[in-house]
Amino acid sequence: MDATTACVFPEPIETYRLSLRAMTAEAMDAWILGDAAELERMLGVRFAGDAVDPPLDLDDLVHVHDRLGEASVDGGFWAWMVVLRRTREPIGLVTLAGGDSDPDGGAVISFSVYPCQKGYDYTEEAVEGLMAWTLSQPGVRYVRAAVRVGNDSSMRVAESAGMHPTGTSWDPDDGQIVVFERSARRSNSGD
Repeated sequence: MDATTACVFPEPIETYRLSLRAMTAEAMDAWILGDAAELERMLGVRFAGDAVDPPLDLDDLVHVHDRLGEASVDGGFWAWMVVLRRTREPIGLVTLAGGDSDPDGGAVISFSVYPCQKGYDYTEEAVEGLMAWTLSQPGVRYVRAAVRVGNDSSMRVAESAGMHPTGTSWDPDDGQIVVFERSARRSNSGD
């Protein structure tokens, strides 16, 4: 692939307590393999204890990894490692699909944090940071999240990021899901 077709990964997204660091397929490989030294080299993170395994199940990891590999082709999928700015400790993962590669201007966000990091509002902060970044991108009209019915904490995260339920759907893996959405607010001045 030449320089004109290479996928450009976003700069880190900074929030009050967090840094969202864009991951490549190679970084995801290192995370899956538990190679903390390689992740520190690639992303400047430091793992505390044994929390190297990503906070996702194997099927989700494979999906994220495969989509990251495709990102160099279609530019329509990204993943960010969520890192505490103070300690550089990874605490989770947020992903984004669609955006400017979606003809309707839609993007889908997903999120997961280590169980030991729940209860500190880190997930809300990461999702709000990614949501603000996403909705500021050209061509993005809305962001959605699909949340399994019964996953009350993820529903609260979606709502805290300004998303509203727009309907339900059926997912073969997760069963009944609620679709949340937030639209971009665009100014009509100068039109």
